[in-house]
Amino acid sequence: MESHCKHGRSKEAAEIALAVIESGTAVSASTYGVILGGLCGDNCTDEAIALFQKLDATNVKLNIATFNTMINAMYRARRREEANDLFAAIPANGLVPNASTYEIMIKNLLKQGSMEEADQMLSSMEKSGCATTSVLLNDIIRMLLEKGEIVKAGNYLDKVDGKRISLEASTSLLMMSLFSCKGKYQEQIKLLPASFGPPVVAEAGRSLGPPAEVGRTVVVVVVVVVVVVVVVVVVVVVVVVVA
Repeated sequence: MESHCKHGRSKEAAEIALAVIESGTAVSASTYGVILGGLCGDNCTDEAIALFQKLDATNVKLNIATFNTMINAMYRARRREEANDLFAAIPANGLVPNASTYEIMIKNLLKQGSMEEADQMLSSMEKSGCATTSVLLNDIIRMLLEKGEIVKAGNYLDKVDGKRISLEASTSLLMMSLFSCKGKYQEQIKLLPASFGPPVVAEAGRSLGPPAEVGRTVVVVVVVVVVVVVVVVVVVVVVVVVA
């Protein structure tokens, strides 16, 4: 069954899995996890959910990674209530949400505009002992800025300490474009924490350079490298011919 998934035949693998379940033959939970992951990866969410429900009815013990895969798939299929119910059912299945579980929930809640629920989920994540990563915090800040939630983005910017949590270049570039003199939210820059006010955004712009400048710099570097390579090849050819 796993080989079917590896070769893009996840639907066939799911059909085999359902037949195996009906026959009562024991199959490892990890195998079912691979099949469910394959179905979700192939956007066969309905088939994945049907198989998952069948496994749940037969008391097959799946791991937290499989639950994470299914929660994310349900959100992508706009089946939010089912995703929330599955998240709530994790403890009843003898499992504990991990950092990936919380990240999936937070990002999907933000995508749907459920800011307060996302805040509560992050709070639950921290209380559970799962540390907030720099990657997750940057993702949250960018998503909020893109939605125009400047005050909420500012609350998360307060968590940036420059040590364990730091701004990624993509976040700095987004802030520069949104809060520059011609930016969409230039007048709202005062809503950001003082440490990320006009001077800091301007300095970020100077250090990173505008996107066009960055692009030109990359082109120049590539051209120089190509020229050097051509010169080296020419020299080698000349040496070989002379020899």
